[in-house]
Amino acid sequence: MIYSSWRKDWSLMACFFSGDEIARIAGAFKGMRLENIVYCSFENRFAKAGGLAAVTKAIIPYLGALPGIKKAILISPFYPRIMKRELLDDTGKRLRVRFGKREIEAFLLRHQNEYFIGAEGYFEADNPDGDPYLYVQGDPVANEREILKNALFFCKALPSVLEELDLRENVILHLQEWQTAATSLTVKEAILAGKLTSCACVQTLHNPYDCFIPRKDLERLFIDPARIAGEFSNRDGITAFQLGLPLSDGPLSTVSRHFATEFSEDILQTQHFAPHLQEIFKRTTIAGINNGMFIPFPPEYRDLSSITASDIQRVKRQKRQELLHILDSYLPSQRFGELNYRENSIIDLPDEIPIFVMSGRLDFSQKGYDVLLRAIAHFGKDEIKVVLSPPSSDKQALAMFRGTAEHCKGNVTVFPMRMEQGYMELQMGSSFGLMPSIYEPFGAAIEYMAAGTVTIARATGGLIDQIDDNVSGLLFKEAPDHYTIHNIRSFAGTADHPEKRAGNPWAGDMEFALVKRMRDAIAIFQTQPELYHSIILNGLKKAAEFDWETSAAQYLEIYRSVIF
Repeated sequence: MIYSSWRKDWSLMACFFSGDEIARIAGAFKGMRLENIVYCSFENRFAKAGGLAAVTKAIIPYLGALPGIKKAILISPFYPRIMKRELLDDTGKRLRVRFGKREIEAFLLRHQNEYFIGAEGYFEADNPDGDPYLYVQGDPVANEREILKNALFFCKALPSVLEELDLRENVILHLQEWQTAATSLTVKEAILAGKLTSCACVQTLHNPYDCFIPRKDLERLFIDPARIAGEFSNRDGITAFQLGLPLSDGPLSTVSRHFATEFSEDILQTQHFAPHLQEIFKRTTIAGINNGMFIPFPPEYRDLSSITASDIQRVKRQKRQELLHILDSYLPSQRFGELNYRENSIIDLPDEIPIFVMSGRLDFSQKGYDVLLRAIAHFGKDEIKVVLSPPSSDKQALAMFRGTAEHCKGNVTVFPMRMEQGYMELQMGSSFGLMPSIYEPFGAAIEYMAAGTVTIARATGGLIDQIDDNVSGLLFKEAPDHYTIHNIRSFAGTADHPEKRAGNPWAGDMEFALVKRMRDAIAIFQTQPELYHSIILNGLKKAAEFDWETSAAQYLEIYRSVIF
């Protein structure tokens, strides 16, 4: 992966800076050395919504170990209503941030090599799930306004934070998601103001989500709003990525090779999520850099050089029994849905009846939970057992789960919280892990694979990179007949009422394709044990190919493209 042919876009520079100023900014990269990496994210180990939090925790040490790197740190918001301040050290550093017409006093907290920006009245997301993007429940418009306010403040504060940390030169800011994108602008103004000497920005997209920035909010990023000129003179605003990507200083990246192609080839991205970014994508390189593994191999599978199919069979049998005992005894008050066999204890479940599991963030826009819930209803009593773990306190979002658990009584149980016990047994003891994702930038198929569980996944995004169909897992994909923008928009528009999707032709196609693949899986499990265990073994080996050292080395090439 070499980016020698890549050229900076910078097509918006003249909208904000004069010719002389652009030359001064460009001059800041001459002689710049690659010494400091600052990873910027709205998620962190203490405030989680999706996979990005796990990425920030995993990758920083590997970035710090890259050749020539003196320091690699994370900068993220401090969410006072989600994060426990007593777990963090107070750096004693205070800074004043000019944000619009106000000066805001901010402070810095620290955990090891992770820094957290706090300020009164900012980053006050408040919800029992600890979601850093949820400020106003039940009002998505008001909630997005709050996220935008906090995102712009974060981008404006970052140069002052770097100055306070004495990171004024030879710095690469690695920006994650739209919430940090405007930093590509604020850093350049900070260079002109003498706050920073040499600091470049590169951007990674983990999702296609974007946000419109009205002109009045855009003005809050500047000391002098008169800088907004050129094509912005008569413009109402711009989205975060429309602003940040053309000002970025290195190739754009995303978190899997296949998803990088989907950004400019898949109708879901090109016509629904990101039609407004297609011209930008044509002008830049989109590098697909796979994530590493988020969990270690369990002890039973750490020596892949000597493991055999009989070893796998023994481990699966043992973990299945442990799981069945946990499912019989672990009954937290939040759990609902009975799990039994012939109306008796689930402990007596025969070996030939498969256990399916789906866990992870409850997101009806992306994860395909509703597709699975409809698919489950196609199976008869005691034909399968299904365990669902979608951590959520949203009663409305869980209503469809309750309906399925009641309809499929005895076959389905739901843990709508982070399991305090049994999660690893669930991952290892289940027969199949399910990922019917609508789209998946990276996905976590390798988590099931590393736990020795065969993954059944929709063939999309990073799941295609992780699974070789019928070899290291099982893929399914609906026929393309109903994959139209009309059906996609209808599907997306019912995210708050997924039960209404039953009549959507595309949703129906996904449902029946999943049912068919689940029946294929059952047949393999019951009649071809050698194939089943070989898929597990191949999945273990495939999962081992995803490591953070490789990811960091590939990001290093992007960083180098900025200055070489």
